[in-house]
Amino acid sequence: MSQETPSSQRSIALVDALAAIGRGDFAHRILISFSDIDREGARTFARLFPTIDEAERVRLIQALDDLVDLSIEYDFSRVFEIALDDESPIVRQRAMSALWESESPALIDRFTEMLEDPSIDVRAEAASLLGRFAQKCEEGEFPDETVKRLYERLRDLATDPRVPQIVARRALESLGNFGSRSEVRQII
Repeated sequence: MSQETPSSQRSIALVDALAAIGRGDFAHRILISFSDIDREGARTFARLFPTIDEAERVRLIQALDDLVDLSIEYDFSRVFEIALDDESPIVRQRAMSALWESESPALIDRFTEMLEDPSIDVRAEAASLLGRFAQKCEEGEFPDETVKRLYERLRDLATDPRVPQIVARRALESLGNFGSRSEVRQII
């Protein structure tokens, strides 16, 4: 990536940026084109992203996540949310990881759905990421129904012997955020 400051570079059209990614061009001016995309851009991205080779899709999600870590100037959350539906479990897992700092309540339902993903790694990542929301539930930031639903789902995963061990372990770690409940202390 270039050493230029974020504001000194201009982004290019989204379609051109996706074509460049497909050719393996991950220049900074390409990557910033995916920041703050509008609804039309999101539809374009959702339509064209799957046409790119899996290795390049993985690399793009990782590059965007790295860029967000370097500068708060960019917001790739729509791209990451679209990538949650990718056919590749690696892309889905990286996209979830990239959404770690998002506090969007809609992600509770989205990550809960991903607890049923065919990939054990994706399910484990979802269980882990739900811990952040479990903490916010305990702090009173979500409606009681959301709290109840999330608590019960994590509890069921953590205690079901049929659940793969890594998924159950991550669910148990997330359930620990509900530690003020006696049932959680017994499970732990």
